[in-house]
Amino acid sequence: MRQSKHIRFLAAAACCMVFAVLLGGCVAQSAGQSSSDDQASQNRQYMAQLNQQMGNLQTVMNDFQTAVSQKNVVGMKAQATAADKIIDGVKNTDASDRLSDVKNGYVDGLCTLQDAMDSYVGLYSDAQNGTVDDASYRTRLQDIQNAYDQGVSKLKAADDKVAQIASE
Repeated sequence: MRQSKHIRFLAAAACCMVFAVLLGGCVAQSAGQSSSDDQASQNRQYMAQLNQQMGNLQTVMNDFQTAVSQKNVVGMKAQATAADKIIDGVKNTDASDRLSDVKNGYVDGLCTLQDAMDSYVGLYSDAQNGTVDDASYRTRLQDIQNAYDQGVSKLKAADDKVAQIASE
């Protein structure tokens, strides 16, 4: 995984955090009733949890990148497993009805990134075992890169949904 793609993931996570603050502020300002206050509180709580999870995932992705640079398959597998747990946490975090599409977008993007990460570990393991030729390696690596880019795009789309909600 190239460093520039890693930077884009960081940017997507940062956008998520910024939009959470915006969403919390906008929803809190528009809340005039008790039920609106409860809804705003749920939205803020969900976005705060999501931000924490994305921050944790970013740490894991950094550690995964370090393992890749050190050609440490065991480290890559450990970080992929840690990412799986965080992504499962995102899947299991309750979102309000208002943010259900946002949650679905983040889950979809994260699952795509998870698949790319797992595929990269598989490819790297095959390369170390000598069970993949150069042409297959390049093809698989390009497929992984495409999946990674697609995951980042899905996360950006989820960020855009948050921005849209915050602006309403």
